[in-house]
Amino acid sequence: MASARRPGVLGLVTAAFALLVTVRAEAGGVEGPYLVWMNLGTVEPQLADAHITAVVNGQQRLCWPEGALFYVRHRPLGIAPALARRALQQREAPAQRRLRQLLRQPFDNLPGFDGVVAYGDHGVPRLMSLGASGPVRAEGPRSASGEEAWAATFCRLLPPVSRAP
Repeated sequence: MASARRPGVLGLVTAAFALLVTVRAEAGGVEGPYLVWMNLGTVEPQLADAHITAVVNGQQRLCWPEGALFYVRHRPLGIAPALARRALQQREAPAQRRLRQLLRQPFDNLPGFDGVVAYGDHGVPRLMSLGASGPVRAEGPRSASGEEAWAATFCRLLPPVSRAP
């Protein structure tokens, strides 16, 4: 009597991967967004880092999809705090053009980034973003009622995926 042979773990993993690749290829989508985080704050900057880490990694993961990448410390050398301040806080057009150019360049086995999200506390504390193909956007991390709303603000400012499939 011959026994039926069950597929091994490797066979199941291979089949699941092939199915996943087929579904992703048919969808024609691009994973992401791929973003750079910059903390330009000078007063308690670790507070902003903790709030954004909670949005991306943990409890408040409202708008952070699987496949999205958030580069916190490791980023292209040209994307420096001075350039980000000029582009995001001072809204200098040449700095914005340069930042967009740097975001579109390949880095660390990625085809490029979709944007940068930053926190700054110069004047009024704000979250800011610049998409690789969009305008500068900025909002304070508080709701209309004055409560902290880091996750909701982050979600509203999240640059869209701009890389081609």
